[in-house]
Amino acid sequence: IILDVLLSVSLYALFHSAGKSTAWLMVSLRLVYVAVKGFAIVGLFLARDLYSVPVETDAGQAGVYAAQAMQFLKMHHYGFAVGLIFFGLHLIFLALLLLKVNGIPKLFAWMLLSAGVGYGMNSLVSLFAPDFALLKITVIAVFIIPMTFSELSFGVWLWVRHRSAAPPLTA
Repeated sequence: IILDVLLSVSLYALFHSAGKSTAWLMVSLRLVYVAVKGFAIVGLFLARDLYSVPVETDAGQAGVYAAQAMQFLKMHHYGFAVGLIFFGLHLIFLALLLLKVNGIPKLFAWMLLSAGVGYGMNSLVSLFAPDFALLKITVIAVFIIPMTFSELSFGVWLWVRHRSAAPPLTA
């Protein structure tokens, strides 16, 4: 969570010259994602606490604990899905900023735009169509490569560019 906050502020510092309002929106959406993700993590801790109940609990009570723990795990799942909608929107606005910046291959921007749409669609399918496994698999199959490749390759590209002392990025 701390690294997400640092990254969002760094992205703002790096790309705010391409559009202050878009950059503020991008960083705000990323911070909302971090806040929602932080809240969703509470479900994992609560489930962990229930699963760590002493073994000598009777079978009926163990079933109640298991059901409660499953509800906390669902809370985490749904909370994280909502958070990823904000993350997807963050990527869309980051992509819009990158399209305005000279010196960045536009392929990164288009892939990040696709990844942002993919995160949003995947989360919406998880939230509103959980019984349609084929739809979820299709969404993941279509967007998994852009979602993975765009973020990793853009990060590596920024790191390599920084290490090579290339001229500064300009809008």
